[in-house]
Amino acid sequence: MEADLAGDDMAVDLDITLISAAGGTPIYMGPWARFQPAVNSGYSAVLGADNVVNEISRLYEILANGHTIIGSTTPTHSLPDKITVEVDGSDIRSLINDVQEVAPVTDATHPTGTRAGLDYFVSVTGLENIRGDNWQAADLDAPPAGGAGRHLPPGWGGPAAPPFGTGGPGGAPSGAPPGTAPGYGLTHPETRARQIADAICQDRTVEPSRHQSLELSLVQILHCLQGRSPPPAPQSAERSLNLIFAELGVARPYRVTLAQELDIIAAHLP
Repeated sequence: MEADLAGDDMAVDLDITLISAAGGTPIYMGPWARFQPAVNSGYSAVLGADNVVNEISRLYEILANGHTIIGSTTPTHSLPDKITVEVDGSDIRSLINDVQEVAPVTDATHPTGTRAGLDYFVSVTGLENIRGDNWQAADLDAPPAGGAGRHLPPGWGGPAAPPFGTGGPGGAPSGAPPGTAPGYGLTHPETRARQIADAICQDRTVEPSRHQSLELSLVQILHCLQGRSPPPAPQSAERSLNLIFAELGVARPYRVTLAQELDIIAAHLP
């Protein structure tokens, strides 16, 4: 089960439908990102059970089929459960049912690789069994035609975030920062990110600009949430968004557009 994608940054899903472990050996299955079949390397996120039948969720760095755990939890399975591995630059994380399970881990062992695959282990004793379904893969980086956002195959579009209303403070749309002009929820993501940065950073933002980059606005939002002065140099939008949602204590949504993510950030500002 493999697919070639356009870029190195990707999200790969698998629904785990059965885990039957008798104990004695681990058992697991999950999606594999940056899969390099010639050397069996990349990153995977798996669900399964360990050698004493404890339920496990693990994030693996894989080199020549050798698995190194770089993140793990002990969730309670309520099958079917969807497990996702998401790789963005050197940040690797896992999600269960679209909710972050293992927070982003930094690892630069496999900086490239455009293929997605499937990782699994089942004991040869035949006492264990695990099944998966609905394997899917998508690029993170490429924007769809007509706007920014994660590029996902047809049928992957999640429900739209609720639109802003009209009852916010000072005439601002509901959920928008105080002082935000009506129509905030309809602006271009770059403009909207700048509006959020202006609202939370106030006098700590850089000199006003009509054409400030998305990346710089997101860094400003992050550093002002942390109580720091914004640095002049931006970082990738994906990394900033991961850190902003973590700072807000909100699970980063999956299968939504950038505009919808900015709506959610605005609604959760302190």
